[in-house]
Amino acid sequence: MTDKKKSLKNSGQTRTSPLILILILALGFVAGVAFSAWKLEAPEYTSAPAQGDTKLSQMAEALEAQVAQDPRNAALLARLGNTYFDTNQYASAIDAYNRSLAIQPGDTDVLTDLGIMYRRNNQPIEAIAAFDGAIAAEPGHENAYLNKGIVLMYDLKKEAEAMATWEKLRDINPLAMAGNQSIDELIAHFKEGHDTEGKK
Repeated sequence: MTDKKKSLKNSGQTRTSPLILILILALGFVAGVAFSAWKLEAPEYTSAPAQGDTKLSQMAEALEAQVAQDPRNAALLARLGNTYFDTNQYASAIDAYNRSLAIQPGDTDVLTDLGIMYRRNNQPIEAIAAFDGAIAAEPGHENAYLNKGIVLMYDLKKEAEAMATWEKLRDINPLAMAGNQSIDELIAHFKEGHDTEGKK
C-alpha cells in the first residue's frame, strides 16, 4: 500500500526548510511501519465480520463477480483477500490468498497478509509457514520477520526463536519499529524480563 505524494508549491517568498521536509518524510515512514506492525500485534481480534460497511461489502461482491469471470487472475484474488482481511473474514481471506499464491507463488505481501489471517484464525503453525515463505522469497522482508517473531513469542511461546527472529530484523534494519517502540526496545524488554526471572 503506497500513499500518493502530493507536490509542495511555494508562492512568493515562502520556502519550506529542507530539514522540515526530511522530518515529515521520516515521520510518515515510521507511521507506516508502525501501523503494519500494529495490525498483527493487537491482542484482541473480533471473529465476526465488520458490520455496517456497505462499501466494503459491495467491493467484495464486485470482486467475487470478477473472479468468477477470471478465476486465474492472481491480482484480483489478492484484492479479494484484502477485502476479506478488512472485514475480519479470516477463512475467506485465507482461501482467496491461497488461490492467488497458487497462480503467482512467492508474492511476499500476499504471504505476509496470509500469515496475519492464519494467526487471527488461531492457526499459528500455518502463520509461521506463510511468513517463512515470504522471507524465503525476499530475505529482507521486514514485516515478515516482525510478524513471525510475534507469533513465536505470543502464540507458540517460543521465546528464544522469537528473539532470534527479531534480532535478524534488527540486522536488516536497526531503525525498524514494532508498534510504538523500536525493535531494539522490544528485544530489550524481553531480555530484561528474562534477567529479572533469573535473579528471583
